[in-house]
Amino acid sequence: MKRHRPSGAQQRKIKKAKEEATEAMSGSMLKYVMPSTSHIGNENLEEGGASKAPILETTQDDSDDTGLKDDNESSSSSISTDNEEEKEIDSNGEERDTSSRDQQEFEEMALYADIASWPIPVPDDLRVNLVKRGSEPLQNKDGPFSAVQREGKKNKGGSRYLTTSWFYKSLPKGEKVLRTWMAYSKSKNCLFCFCCRLFADNETKAGTSVFITGFKNWWKLNPKVPEHELSEQHLSCLEKWKTLAMGLQLQKTIDKIHQVEMDKERKNWRDILYRLLDVIMFLAKQNLPFRGHREDRSSANKGNFLELIELLSNYDPVLKEHFVKINQTVSSERRVTSYLSPKIQNEFIHLLGNYVKENIVADIKKAKYFGILFDSTPDVSHTDQMCEVIRYVHIEDDKVEIKESFLGFFPISGKTAAELTEQILKQLDSDGLDINLCRGQGYDNAATMAGIHGGVQARIKEINPNLYLCLVQIIL
Repeated sequence: MKRHRPSGAQQRKIKKAKEEATEAMSGSMLKYVMPSTSHIGNENLEEGGASKAPILETTQDDSDDTGLKDDNESSSSSISTDNEEEKEIDSNGEERDTSSRDQQEFEEMALYADIASWPIPVPDDLRVNLVKRGSEPLQNKDGPFSAVQREGKKNKGGSRYLTTSWFYKSLPKGEKVLRTWMAYSKSKNCLFCFCCRLFADNETKAGTSVFITGFKNWWKLNPKVPEHELSEQHLSCLEKWKTLAMGLQLQKTIDKIHQVEMDKERKNWRDILYRLLDVIMFLAKQNLPFRGHREDRSSANKGNFLELIELLSNYDPVLKEHFVKINQTVSSERRVTSYLSPKIQNEFIHLLGNYVKENIVADIKKAKYFGILFDSTPDVSHTDQMCEVIRYVHIEDDKVEIKESFLGFFPISGKTAAELTEQILKQLDSDGLDINLCRGQGYDNAATMAGIHGGVQARIKEINPNLYLCLVQIIL
């Protein structure tokens, strides 16, 4: 009898032909659902003259459209939608504003410029910043790529290299799509998946993709890369990435309202502190006292600081609103943060003093050589205070000037020359000044300080013989 059913070989050929036809059709709709494809292709034709395969730099992964079967048409449609969303996100990303806060975040993100340095799991705030930044700065798709040596005597070829072509996926029509998920780490010489590492829970968990821990077996890029693109884990992380990116783009994340309120509150307090700092700098520059005898609400004179802040609040809306809130909470007997307390004033003065002192010390180090002047006196609390003055030569724009800069007071506990010498050397060391660069020392005529045999000047001169002595009386 004549055979009606095809043989096994014929059935396999028919099945293979159907699969090839399906695969060829899966990418043919991209030119209709992605409007910028033809635009990019036209640009390539205009620039190069010759017809070249256009590269869709902002389209998504990609490979999620190829290799899918008839029973996955719905999945192919959703991935094509992801491609459109990614292109829209990346094209609008070029127009993001570069405010000072964004610049600060960018500087903080420099720590994680290498994808291999990310902590696993990635913290939520870092994840948001990375999604805002996008994967392109981390891809390093232009190399240079380091070689990887193959182990084993029977392997052909001792080393393999990663090439830029692997960052693009070729579609059936000859088009090339950028694999935005692929990122190369120069420090580890490994390939990572941006979205999978972004949402990974644990690097050591069983079943974790090699593109999370780092893939470097370049001779196995085929089929490892296509397999990863179609894996369930990758598609799930890809969906999370694009959903979060779109939410941030449209400002519709769950915590967006909360984040806006936090930014508003942060800016408000920063504006208040700027004004308080200016008032403190003004009073310090004019050498005016800060506090009054009585600083309660019933006092007629609360001191220079509070009176000046209250005066400015009549003309400045930020301080005006701040005082209104304070008065409302005081009347209701609730605690309120005002940043007007003496403790905050002293903290500001301390920070400003440290900043001035750091600049003076830097100027002294620039001059290299210096002289020291020390003298002590008890204060009203009967605590001996040693004052520190540094003498040095300041040269700027051919102008030579001899400066004597006061660095501060420090309490002393002993009266003997040995104890005073130890405390002076310790203070100079804490200021970052090398006693071996000192060329002069000045004290009053007390034997403990200026004694030629056992005084402070003699003990310091034993450490640095290049010193000379000058007897002075420091009056502050």
